[in-house]
Amino acid sequence: MTKVLIVKNEDKRIYYIKRYLSRFIQIEEIIDELQLFYELQNQNYDCIVLPIRGIKSNRIVDGTSISLTDNYLRMAKNKTIYTGLINKELVSKCNENKIRLVTYLNEDTAIKNNYLTTEGIVEAIVNNSDKGIYKSNILIIGYGKLGSICAKILKKFKSKITIACRHEKDSLHAKISDFNVVNYTQLISVINNFDFIINTVPFPILNHSIIKKIENLEILIIDVSSKPYGLDHEYAKSCSLNTLLLPGLPGKTAPRTAGELIGEFIYQDICGGEV
Repeated sequence: MTKVLIVKNEDKRIYYIKRYLSRFIQIEEIIDELQLFYELQNQNYDCIVLPIRGIKSNRIVDGTSISLTDNYLRMAKNKTIYTGLINKELVSKCNENKIRLVTYLNEDTAIKNNYLTTEGIVEAIVNNSDKGIYKSNILIIGYGKLGSICAKILKKFKSKITIACRHEKDSLHAKISDFNVVNYTQLISVINNFDFIINTVPFPILNHSIIKKIENLEILIIDVSSKPYGLDHEYAKSCSLNTLLLPGLPGKTAPRTAGELIGEFIYQDICGGEV
């Protein structure tokens, strides 16, 4: 019978990944390094599931004190490691040890998660503003998968959507979808026209000059990007702006659904075919 080692942290999605997979295969939850060593040494497993954010630059598994050392990776030779985010060092070490490294944040899962993220954005607006989405002016920074899904859903609320993006391809696609479009250099001239600003780009597009221009205005800024984020949130708060930093929204607002989506992908990859 297939056996999977799941490294646990405080992310609720891990709990639901484990619960989903346990319906089909044997699960061993790893909570410390000693337990990991014991399971790796016994070799009685098929794959390892790491948390969504994978490992840090120092090889520590995110949200744990477990270090994924060279010795542990040698012990995992010819096995499979599933993780969310992947860094170059992990790719290199897995290649050295003939470990199959698979991200469960593939395109299909990412698209589904972007709908969950958009649900979380709507919830954040409802709970943190006295303005409605209906007929509001919304700026969405970035027009990747998340930005495009978010824009299309929020447009259903009859809001006026403006997209800020850098690439000509994204600008063209946004215009085809009938959104207003500005580039990043134009932001400072239009930034005070919005009720809500949603950032999806992990780069400080909203610099101090832009933030200063909207100082004290009743604009809710929701940043769902990862580090280094889309703006300096401390500086924005010093300018009396209402900002929310909400990376990894599905893990906060819909951990069960997000975890089950990941669990489904892992099961299909292990066993093949549909569930």
